[in-house]
Parts: sequence; C-alpha cells; structure tokens
Amino acid sequence: MTKISIFLLALFTLVSCKYGSNDGVKKPYKELINSLENKYEDSSAPSDKFRLDRAEEIKQIADDQIDHTNSAPTFVRKYYLFESDQNVKDRLNDMNTIVSTHINKCEATSLELQKKIHSVGKQQYQLSLDPSKQVAADRQVDSDIIVLHSLQYMKRMYETCAGLSFHYMNELSIEKYDEYEIIFKIREDLLRNFMGLSAMIKVIAKDSKTISDRILSAKEAGVLTSEQEELVANLAVDMKESTQKLQELTTETLKNGLSSEMQTAYTEMQEKADDLFKDKTILFDPANPDHPIVHVLVILSNLTWGSIQTSIGLGIVLTHAVVITPLSWILEPLFPMYFMKLRGPTLKIARNKMQIYADVCGFPAIPSKMSMGIFELDFCAGYSFASAHEGGHAKQSALLGPFYLPAAILSYALNMGHGGFIEEWADDWYVH
Repeated sequence: MTKISIFLLALFTLVSCKYGSNDGVKKPYKELINSLENKYEDSSAPSDKFRLDRAEEIKQIADDQIDHTNSAPTFVRKYYLFESDQNVKDRLNDMNTIVSTHINKCEATSLELQKKIHSVGKQQYQLSLDPSKQVAADRQVDSDIIVLHSLQYMKRMYETCAGLSFHYMNELSIEKYDEYEIIFKIREDLLRNFMGLSAMIKVIAKDSKTISDRILSAKEAGVLTSEQEELVANLAVDMKESTQKLQELTTETLKNGLSSEMQTAYTEMQEKADDLFKDKTILFDPANPDHPIVHVLVILSNLTWGSIQTSIGLGIVLTHAVVITPLSWILEPLFPMYFMKLRGPTLKIARNKMQIYADVCGFPAIPSKMSMGIFELDFCAGYSFASAHEGGHAKQSALLGPFYLPAAILSYALNMGHGGFIEEWADDWYVH
C-alpha cells in the first residue's frame, strides 16, 4: 500500500473520533440493572445487594474506560521541510508518555473489571457451599446473567483500547522515526498491548459460551423466568457480532503499520500470547486446581520460612495427644455430662494436598478449623469442611513466613475478631 493510502487510513481513523463504543451493550445492560433494582427493592438479603452493586460497578468502570479512551490525546503526523533532531526526539518522548499512560490505564481497568466479574461467580459458589443459605435458582441465574452482560461490556472496552493502540501504532509507523531508538520500544509496547487485548477477547468468547451454556441448561430445566429470558435475548444480538472490526485492525496493522522485521516479531509474540492466554479464564473456577509444583513449594516453605506456624501446629497436635486425650479419660467417668473420652489426634493428608490434616476435636476454646503452617487443625468440623480455604492460609504462611501470624492478628483486630483481609485473601487463594 502506498504512503498516500496509509495517510488516508490514518485520516479516516482520526475523523472517526471514537475508537470504540458501548453501543449494543449499554441498553441491554441498563435493562438488566433496572430489572435487578425492581426485583431486589424489597429484599434485605446482603447477597442481593451484592449482585446489584457489582452490576452497577462493572457498568461504571467499563463506561469510564471507554469514555477515557475516546478522549485520549491523538497523534497528528507533522511533516516539516526543516526540523531539528531535538524536535523529533522531544515529540517521540511526548508520544512515549501518552502511550504509556494509555496502556497502563487499560491494563489497570482490565484487572479491576476481571476482579469484579470474578467476585460474582465466587459469591455464587460460596453460597452454594453454605447449607444454612438456600439460594433460590432464579438468584443463581441472575448471577450468571450479570456475568454474561459484563463480559460483553468488557469486550467492548477491550475493542476500544485496541482501537486506540492501533491508531498510535499507525501514527508511529513512518520511516523517519526508525533512526530513533525509543521508537522501537514504543512500537513493541503497543504491539504487546494490542495482542494482549486481542487474546483477552478470545478468552471472553470462551467464557461467554460457558455462561451461555449454563443459562441454557437452566432454561431447559424450567428455571429461567420470562424476564430473565428476555434479558438474555436482548443481549444475544450483540453477542452474535463477531470481532471482525478488531480483526480488520489487526490485518491493517500487519500490512501497513509494521516493517517486515516487526511483522516477524509480531508472529513470534502472537504465538507466545496465544500460549499464555490459552488456559486463562475470567470466571471463578473452583474446579481448576493449582499446579503440583505450587503444592511442593508451599510444603517446603512451611517447613522452613513458615516453620513458626508449623511448630505451633505441631505443639497443638502433641498437646492434644499427650495432655488432653489422657485427661479426657480421667474426666469422662467423673463428669460424663461435660466430657467425652477422646481417641487422640488423627493425622492424614489434608484434602487440599498442601497440609497434614490433624483431627484435634476436643481441644478447648477453638471452634471450626485453623491453619498453622503445614497443619490443618480440625476442631470437630470434619475432614472436608473448608479445607480449600485452609489451603489458602497455607499459601499465605508459605509466602509471609514469620510475618503471617502478625498479619492474621492485625486482620482480626481491625475487624472485631471476624477475619478481615486475611480471610478474604485466603478465599482468593483457596485450593480445590
């Protein structure tokens, strides 16, 4: 393609003003929020408020990013008959600052959105594990519909960020910049960002199918309400749109915006990106186990760096075996109403595969379960109960070592004994 054609392509991009739009998802998402507000207006359940808050937060985050991207500084190619070398360097440094701001903003928003979407699925999963909280089927479907709509909003946001990255790549592709070393860093950063966004759109397509299949199963089971069915149908049109526009941008970038060397680099980087993102998912997935090497590292660390916790855990096990169990044999005949004869601690591999499960039922003043380094201490809660969560604590212990207990104590102190950040962190790092 001639330089004139490249210039016209750039001109078209500039005239379009907007690199992306939330059209196609904004209206269906607004209808979703209205539906949730009407449905939950009389509900006092924290889980309902959580869903509604998350839905509103996700929409606001994506809208703000799309607006920010569309109002980002643009590059205008300037051709001077006489121009000093320093002028060009100054311009490229300014461009580098603008590009870095754009990439960092898109990446930060992406992580924020992923966390919000992930939390919806996480809440749904945690509620399903609590026998005291019977979650209505329509509420579970609500969570899936929120995730489905949110994924499409995220896709639009990625397309917008990718459109701006393409614009920057196009403007920085002219040969006169090739003699300046900084240009290669800027081009590579933009290319990496562009490919990452493209790869994430593929992840969204895969995750959307997973959620759509789940909603379809709910429909076949007769669980879907007519209102929920309409909410899904309103989004279906947008979901059927392919990523053709982004693909066209990619093709144009390869053909017109990159040198032959950069095209070769693109191919190599694309292969790496595809490999990096192939197993990624934005969805909360309790069935996705950690890599076995993580288990090994956690065990080794808790025997060394985290040995303080492990030693305390061992002390509790020995105290139960040497002191509490024999004492129970004496007290049980004397006070049968208050004491039972213990059998001593039972030891086996914990269900999370990272710890030693120790049944110390009868140990005084400690309810449920507690993680101490290599030990998962069970105070009459049962082998399977919360083992995944305790595995999260085992990872914390392996990472923080001697700082784990001070962090845990601080977390509980700040939350009146109810856990706080240390417990939320363990949920995020759970082991299945």
